Amino acid sequence: MLNGFAASIIPASDWLRFPIAGIAAGLMLASPGVVVTLLNKKRRRDWRANRFMAAIFCIHGLLLGLLWAVTRLLF
Repeated sequence: MLNGFAASIIPASDWLRFPIAGIAAGLMLASPGVVVTLLNKKRRRDWRANRFMAAIFCIHGLLLGLLWAVTRLLF
């Protein structure tokens, strides 16, 4: 059973909860690049690079979340 502030938002299943948390962590890791681009008023090319890096962070978070669920199942 989940306890805490996100108990009603996050699903109880490990197969959904951990990948969602990984994607959220990837977005948080990618957010400083977006903030820097906003502050410096960079061109569109920099936005494309930030979107690509955010996608890479989210994919890594998704895969690590699935790996976390598999290891929890095994152990």
